[in-house]
Amino acid sequence: MSVTEIAERDLTAVAGLLLIAVVVSDAFATIVLPRRVNRRFGPARLFVLVGWRCWTWLADRLPVSDGYQESDRRGEFLGVFGPLALLAFVALWAWALVLGFALVLWGAAVPMIGANADGSFGTILYLSGITFFTVGFGDVVPGRPLGHAIAVVEGSTGFAFLAVVISYLPTIFATSARRESAIITLDARAGSPPTAGGFLARLEGDASALDTQLREWEAWSAELLESHLSYPILTVFRSQHERQSWLGTLTLILDVSSLVLVGLGPAGAALPRRQARLVFAMARHALADLS
Repeated sequence: MSVTEIAERDLTAVAGLLLIAVVVSDAFATIVLPRRVNRRFGPARLFVLVGWRCWTWLADRLPVSDGYQESDRRGEFLGVFGPLALLAFVALWAWALVLGFALVLWGAAVPMIGANADGSFGTILYLSGITFFTVGFGDVVPGRPLGHAIAVVEGSTGFAFLAVVISYLPTIFATSARRESAIITLDARAGSPPTAGGFLARLEGDASALDTQLREWEAWSAELLESHLSYPILTVFRSQHERQSWLGTLTLILDVSSLVLVGLGPAGAALPRRQARLVFAMARHALADLS
C-alpha cells in the first residue's frame, strides 16, 4: 500500500476507536451511572431533544374530527415516544459499535478468510455484525492474530453491552410505573385535572391528613429527583391517563405547600407549616435540577 493509503487506514482505525469510546461512555452514562446534575450534550440527550421536537411536530398534525378525539389521539401518540426512544437507544448504540469495530478492522488491514471473503468493507461490516451479536456463521473469519484479538474483544463487548443495557430496561420501566401509581391517587384527592384548591378542599378540615400527605409527597419528590437524574429518558415517559402528568403533579405539590405556608388550609386547624416548608424545598430542588 502507498503512504496515502496507510494514512487513510490509520485514520479509519482511529475513527473507529473514537466511535466505540463515545458509544460505550454514552450508554454507560445514560443507563448505568447514577449521575449528578449534568448539562453536557451527549449523543443520547441530543437524540431525545431532536426526536421529541420532531415527534411533537407530527402529533400536532394528526388528523382529527372533534376536540376530544384530538386530545386523546395526540396523548396516545406522544406516549409512544418515551418507550420507543429507549429501545431506539439500544439499537443505535449496538449498530454504532458494530460500525466502530468494522472501521477498526478495515483500518488495521486485517485480511478476511472464507468462502464469501472478498475484502470489501461490506464484508468486514458483516463480519463485525455477526461477531458483535455472537451469531458466528463461520463463512467469513478474520486472519492474523490481530484480527483474532479484535474479534474476541468485539464479541465480549457485544455480549457484555447487551446483557448490561437490557438488564436495566425493567428497572427503568418499573421506576416509571412507581411514579405513576402515586399520581393516579390525585384523581380522587385533587380532582381531574388536579388543582391545589381541590386538594385542600377535599381534606374536609383534617389537618393530620394534610401533614401525612405532605410527607408522602416529599418522599415522592425526592425519588422523582433521584430517578430522573439517573435516567433522564423518564422525563418523556408520559402518564397513562388523561389530564395527569408528573410535571403537573410536581407543580401541584409546590402550589399546595405554598398555600399552606401563607396560612390557607383546613379551617380551625393547626397547619403543618414546617412540613410544608420541607416539601416546598424538596419539590423546588427537584424542579430546578431537572430543568
